[in-house]
Amino acid sequence: MPSTSTSQTVVVENPMSVDESGKL
Repeated sequence: MPSTSTSQTVVVENPMSVDESGKL
């Protein structure tokens, strides 16, 4: 479950990072 929590935090903290991770 920690993985999901981290993913959500990254999305709110780094919206740009999500775009790169999502594309990858």
